[in-house]
Amino acid sequence: MLNILETIQDWIQDILSACIIDNLTGMFDQLNSEVGEVAGTVGTTPEAWNAGVFSMIRNLSDNVVVPVAGMILAFVLCYELISMIIDRSYYSQPRWNNEPKRRYVKTENYLPAYGGKF
Repeated sequence: MLNILETIQDWIQDILSACIIDNLTGMFDQLNSEVGEVAGTVGTTPEAWNAGVFSMIRNLSDNVVVPVAGMILAFVLCYELISMIIDRSYYSQPRWNNEPKRRYVKTENYLPAYGGKF
Protein backbone atom coordinates (compact mmCIF):
# COMPACT_ATOMS: atom_id res chain seq x y z
CA MET A 1 0.00 0.00 0.00
CA LEU A 2 2.83 2.35 0.84
CA ASN A 3 4.45 1.75 -2.54
CA ILE A 4 1.22 2.66 -4.39
CA LEU A 5 0.89 5.97 -2.49
CA GLU A 6 4.51 6.88 -3.22
CA THR A 7 4.00 6.05 -6.90
CA ILE A 8 0.87 8.25 -7.06
CA GLN A 9 2.71 11.04 -5.25
CA ASP A 10 5.66 10.84 -7.67
CA TRP A 11 3.26 10.80 -10.66
CA ILE A 12 1.38 13.93 -9.43
CA GLN A 13 4.67 15.66 -8.60
CA ASP A 14 6.04 14.96 -12.09
CA ILE A 15 2.85 16.27 -13.75
CA LEU A 16 2.80 19.46 -11.63
CA SER A 17 6.52 20.19 -12.11
CA ALA A 18 6.18 19.68 -15.89
CA CYS A 19 3.19 22.07 -16.00
CA ILE A 20 5.04 24.69 -13.96
CA ILE A 21 8.17 24.47 -16.11
CA ASP A 22 6.13 24.78 -19.33
CA ASN A 23 4.23 27.79 -18.00
CA LEU A 24 7.38 29.56 -16.83
CA THR A 25 9.16 28.86 -20.11
CA GLY A 26 6.26 30.33 -22.09
CA MET A 27 6.06 33.32 -19.76
CA PHE A 28 9.76 34.16 -20.13
CA ASP A 29 9.56 33.84 -23.91
CA GLN A 30 6.60 36.20 -23.99
CA LEU A 31 8.35 38.62 -21.60
CA ASN A 32 11.44 38.69 -23.81
CA SER A 33 9.36 39.46 -26.91
CA GLU A 34 7.51 42.27 -25.06
CA VAL A 35 10.80 43.79 -23.89
CA GLY A 36 12.02 43.78 -27.49
CA GLU A 37 8.87 45.61 -28.65
CA VAL A 38 9.16 48.19 -25.84
CA ALA A 39 12.82 48.79 -26.69
CA GLY A 40 11.80 49.53 -30.28
CA THR A 41 9.05 51.92 -29.15
CA VAL A 42 11.27 53.74 -26.65
CA GLY A 43 13.98 54.20 -29.28
CA THR A 44 11.74 56.33 -31.51
CA THR A 45 12.00 60.11 -31.34
CA PRO A 46 8.95 62.19 -30.36
CA GLU A 47 8.79 63.64 -33.85
CA ALA A 48 8.74 60.17 -35.44
CA TRP A 49 6.23 58.86 -32.89
CA ASN A 50 3.55 61.54 -33.43
CA ALA A 51 4.65 64.38 -35.67
CA GLY A 52 1.42 66.43 -35.41
CA VAL A 53 1.39 66.63 -31.62
CA PHE A 54 5.14 67.26 -31.49
CA SER A 55 4.95 70.18 -33.92
CA MET A 56 1.96 71.66 -32.06
CA ILE A 57 3.80 71.52 -28.73
CA ARG A 58 6.94 72.99 -30.29
CA ASN A 59 4.98 75.89 -31.86
CA LEU A 60 3.18 76.52 -28.58
CA SER A 61 6.49 76.59 -26.72
CA ASP A 62 8.14 78.93 -29.22
CA ASN A 63 5.20 81.32 -29.59
CA VAL A 64 3.68 81.42 -26.09
CA VAL A 65 5.83 80.01 -23.31
CA VAL A 66 9.14 81.66 -24.19
CA PRO A 67 7.69 85.22 -24.56
CA VAL A 68 5.72 84.91 -21.31
CA ALA A 69 8.79 83.66 -19.47
CA GLY A 70 10.79 86.56 -20.93
CA MET A 71 8.22 89.09 -19.72
CA ILE A 72 8.19 87.60 -16.22
CA LEU A 73 11.98 87.61 -16.10
CA ALA A 74 12.10 91.24 -17.30
CA PHE A 75 9.56 92.27 -14.64
CA VAL A 76 11.52 90.58 -11.85
CA LEU A 77 14.81 92.11 -12.97
CA CYS A 78 13.28 95.61 -13.26
CA TYR A 79 11.74 95.26 -9.80
CA GLU A 80 15.08 94.20 -8.32
CA LEU A 81 16.88 97.07 -10.07
CA ILE A 82 14.38 99.64 -8.79
CA SER A 83 14.57 98.29 -5.24
CA MET A 84 18.39 98.37 -5.37
CA ILE A 85 18.34 102.01 -6.54
CA ILE A 86 15.84 103.00 -3.83
CA ASP A 87 17.88 101.27 -1.11
CA ARG A 88 21.08 102.87 -2.35
CA SER A 89 19.57 106.37 -2.40
CA TYR A 90 17.99 105.86 1.02
CA TYR A 91 21.24 104.80 2.67
CA SER A 92 23.25 107.60 1.06
CA GLN A 93 21.11 110.37 2.65
CA PRO A 94 22.81 112.21 5.54
CA ARG A 95 21.47 111.75 9.05
CA TRP A 96 20.97 114.80 11.24
CA ASN A 97 21.47 114.79 14.98
CA ASN A 98 22.78 111.20 14.86
CA GLU A 99 19.28 109.81 14.39
CA PRO A 100 19.06 106.21 13.32
CA LYS A 101 17.86 105.47 9.81
CA ARG A 102 14.13 104.90 9.55
CA ARG A 103 12.28 103.23 6.75
CA TYR A 104 8.91 104.56 7.84
CA VAL A 105 7.32 107.92 8.43
CA LYS A 106 6.72 108.71 12.07
CA THR A 107 3.09 109.67 12.58
CA GLU A 108 0.89 110.28 15.56
CA ASN A 109 -2.25 108.25 15.10
CA TYR A 110 -5.01 107.66 17.55
CA LEU A 111 -6.24 104.10 17.80
CA PRO A 112 -9.55 103.99 19.69
CA ALA A 113 -9.50 100.20 19.81
CA TYR A 114 -6.32 100.32 21.90
CA GLY A 115 -7.47 103.28 23.91
CA GLY A 116 -4.77 105.72 23.03
CA LYS A 117 -1.84 106.60 20.89
CA PHE A 118 0.94 104.34 19.87
